[in-house]
Amino acid sequence: MNRRPSVLRRIAAVIAALIAVIAWLGAVVVWTSTTRLTSASDFADVAVEAVQTPAGSAAVTNSLMGVVDTFSTQQGIDLTASGKAEVQAQVEQAIQSAEFPDVMGPAVEKARELYAQAPDGPITIDFAPMRPLAVAKVQQVDPNLVKAIPPADELTVTVQKQDIPPAVSTAV
Repeated sequence: MNRRPSVLRRIAAVIAALIAVIAWLGAVVVWTSTTRLTSASDFADVAVEAVQTPAGSAAVTNSLMGVVDTFSTQQGIDLTASGKAEVQAQVEQAIQSAEFPDVMGPAVEKARELYAQAPDGPITIDFAPMRPLAVAKVQQVDPNLVKAIPPADELTVTVQKQDIPPAVSTAV
């Protein structure tokens, strides 16, 4: 009597083993990602990395430029289109700078803590720590434009819960 498994059974066993390995790897990736996103020590790192992506940088810069526009209007500062573009470019450079993670990490962590206390509310990130970076960058280009940068206590970005993608909201 031949006790060797048939070729089909061997193929099925190999496929089942591969599926099990892929499922295990998927579970490890999901667990690692979730742990990294939800642990207090890594959340700020992940969030800062997200802000420094092109899409994140554009979103934050646009929000901050809204604050600059409002401040300029309130203060009667006539910010020309080229001046506004220069401030925007320097804010983007500040976000992309090597100092940004160290400067903004604590502010992002504080925003996470506040959001954890009131998860149905908006997420507000205080960008006041970034002001010296932005001022230094703008000052190198045109010191007259520094007056258009709002004081530190006005540099906040608020994101409404409905604006957060579902996957990110779940992870938070």
